[in-house]
Amino acid sequence: MKKVLLLPVIVLAFVVSGFASNYSEMIQVDENYVENVFADLNQLEGYVTTHQGVTLNELKALGNALVANVEASPMGVLGVCSMNGEPPMGIPSFLWGCCFGVVGLAVVYFVTDNDKEEVKKSFYGCVVGYLSVTVFYVIYVALIVSAAGA
Repeated sequence: MKKVLLLPVIVLAFVVSGFASNYSEMIQVDENYVENVFADLNQLEGYVTTHQGVTLNELKALGNALVANVEASPMGVLGVCSMNGEPPMGIPSFLWGCCFGVVGLAVVYFVTDNDKEEVKKSFYGCVVGYLSVTVFYVIYVALIVSAAGA
């Protein structure tokens, strides 16, 4: 009985401590650092607003210094997925789909910026995952029914 009551008490303690803690100490933003990081982007934005019709590809073709450190894909900037065919976050796409199902499929879709091959691998993993769970569930129910009948 003590073990049954211990788990809700522990969960309640974590919930109460979560509400009681002060999160402002954990999250501090250095505005000067953020401004320094985005300084190049602000210069590029100013150039584009003054020169209407200029595109990022045109500036790259001209070798403009403003676009030297600019990535075309937002995921490339985050370092989540590289463009040379690596799986998202270093985990194979099949495992994303197999272990996490539809959520893993969505992660692969958004992280790889709709890379058709990776999404297809994740879809196959999703199908295999759901089929294996279904097969195990059917076997489990069959074992329960056969044990009840005996």
